Amino acid sequence: MRAWQWRLIGVLTLGGSFLGAVASLMTIINGGNNLLSLLIVAVFIGLYAWGVWCGVRILERSVDSLRRGILFWAFQIPYLTSPLLSYQFSSGAQATVAVQSADPALLWTVQVGSHFAATVLRPAAWGIGINLLALAATIFLSLKYRSLSRREDVVETELAPAEPEAAAS
Repeated sequence: MRAWQWRLIGVLTLGGSFLGAVASLMTIINGGNNLLSLLIVAVFIGLYAWGVWCGVRILERSVDSLRRGILFWAFQIPYLTSPLLSYQFSSGAQATVAVQSADPALLWTVQVGSHFAATVLRPAAWGIGINLLALAATIFLSLKYRSLSRREDVVETELAPAEPEAAAS
């Protein structure tokens, strides 16, 4: 992977997760939540904290961090709503397309920032969709992880910081 690719995915993961964690903590600080709401927020704070850790590891260019990053971004792919359960999670940005039983039948959402939504036993229209940005990040990381893990010289060539070339005498 090129240096800018490591940086871009690392900053998106780290920055979006940090933003999400802070926004989620503000939800708890503002109070007025029941126990189930606090539990759901705590789960998402945990996901965002994991994202911060993944982002730092990606910025350090750890090949193993790509595997964890794949899983972190995969958690952001589904968009699901129903009268029983609803789930949506994004860190940094999202571009979601979904089909739902409510009007409009086709939902398209583009958002910069971190967002989560989880409900239990709340009236909602049936819907299913995917976060295209998270899907693209997951595929990208999967391809990079596969190509880097096949190489024997990964640690020396890809992960070592670039050394300045010796000045010609």
